[in-house]
Amino acid sequence: MNNKKILTLGAIRDYILIWFPNLKWWNGINKHETWNKDRSYKHRAGMPNEIRIEFDGKDINKNWENINFTAVNLWDKGYSFAIYYVEGGRSPHIHIYGLDELETLNISQREEYRRKFLKTICPLNSNPDFDLCNEEHLCALEFANHFKYNKPKQLLNYFWNGKNMEIDFNIKWDILYKKKKQEEDKKNKKLNFKDLFKNKIRNTIIENLVFEKVFEKYNIPYKGKMALCPFHADRNNSLSFSNEKGLWKCWGCNAKGDIITLIKMLKESKKREEDGNKK
Repeated sequence: MNNKKILTLGAIRDYILIWFPNLKWWNGINKHETWNKDRSYKHRAGMPNEIRIEFDGKDINKNWENINFTAVNLWDKGYSFAIYYVEGGRSPHIHIYGLDELETLNISQREEYRRKFLKTICPLNSNPDFDLCNEEHLCALEFANHFKYNKPKQLLNYFWNGKNMEIDFNIKWDILYKKKKQEEDKKNKKLNFKDLFKNKIRNTIIENLVFEKVFEKYNIPYKGKMALCPFHADRNNSLSFSNEKGLWKCWGCNAKGDIITLIKMLKESKKREEDGNKK
């Protein structure tokens, strides 16, 4: 899915059968079934690493305007995406393929991510079809005849900006940690004064520390909000961090915590290394 020269029905089908063999299809009769080579399919569910965008308003011209606006935003942000259209349909469809980092979220988190992403990328006050954020929701299969219009879903253009793979860090962070923080806040309300005082001191320390200083002290390479994880054989800057939240997580080895936890783990790791050198 990362080579614009092979975007065909066969390429999409083969990609799905290799990487997402349990994806659901529809031939107009048998709905939500896994692939059957003896049937001709017209619709499919969304892939876990895909975002689909469509505007289904009654004003067709406005739908096209919204798609154009969204496409410009996607291009400016460096995404690769395809635009399809079925003759007689209300709106073109945008497919963003190959967002592999989406697969680090569970299915409900992926739906939440898509909804939040559409609100940032689509025109203000527009109404994208949020049903497509649910990957179980079926949509017309690329290059196949649409069951309603009996016309093929044709590729208008494939805007190639390179491999996608990564997703919006801020949205992902919000999904993973906002609810957790709310739960911790509720828990803190039940703590006694002594425990609350300890938490307050810890939060004050966190607010006055920055990850970059810690990384520089321990000679850990970083770029932007990603760093090379020191807790496994990392080559791809898998550790994400946020000074605003005081939290970090490695998407490679799943180590995580706040900045104090990071310092503690680094000190323990350094001590083990020094003890090993003495032997």
